[in-house]
Amino acid sequence: MPSHIFERIVAAHLETAVHGDFPEGAFEAYLDRWRGPEGQRRYVRKVGSFDEGHTRELEPLLSTVEPPVRIAWGEQDAWLDPSLAQRLAETIPGTDVTLIPEAGHFVMEDAPAEVTQALLEFLDPSV
Repeated sequence: MPSHIFERIVAAHLETAVHGDFPEGAFEAYLDRWRGPEGQRRYVRKVGSFDEGHTRELEPLLSTVEPPVRIAWGEQDAWLDPSLAQRLAETIPGTDVTLIPEAGHFVMEDAPAEVTQALLEFLDPSV
């Protein structure tokens, strides 16, 4: 596939990782690794290696995770439904879920202040 067409496909997919817009420069930083013939090969290898079986094998171990655990998840995640966060919380003892409004899969790009606050409150409840 010509590089310019492949880059448009990857860019369109990458744009769905956030709910709003990427911060200045961030989109290009993510996209750069997939540019050109070598980037295209890396991307195709990455996608070809996706196998839910790899993570499914680990699911039985989730209940052995020692608490505390906080899951920060984008409420508008277009890649993995936010209901999965609750499913994880039900599997991992002592877990709480913080859904970040107006944030997608790359929650830290959409809402860095909210993610920071969620982590600070988790690490130091007096915050």
